[in-house]
Amino acid sequence: MTSLTSQLAYTYSANRRSLTPFTSLLFTSLNGRTKERLDAINDAGYKRWTNTQWWEEGYDRIWESSPDLHGGDESEARRTNVVYLTADSEEELIELKEGEIYVIGGICDHNRYKVCVYF
Repeated sequence: MTSLTSQLAYTYSANRRSLTPFTSLLFTSLNGRTKERLDAINDAGYKRWTNTQWWEEGYDRIWESSPDLHGGDESEARRTNVVYLTADSEEELIELKEGEIYVIGGICDHNRYKVCVYF
């Protein structure tokens, strides 16, 4: 849990310091031990991070029919704009594109825990 929550903080910090930061970060699957650990750190300081959203649900909520992160695209359009990033891929990401949702699957402690971060 310590490693996972440190990675979440690093992701936020790196984006915040970037010359071209993402406009928002979405953290999903925030529940159980991950949420307990974040709540215990710095008086739940993560709740004060700017331009972030925290969902208890998984990333599949992106495709629900309610308005999405970018202002109301339909479910199918959102599905085609999702790029799942993984170290196991043989493809290399060369550029980031406006309007796409990038998913980072956070895996720590020898593949025991997962969390996803969206940009």
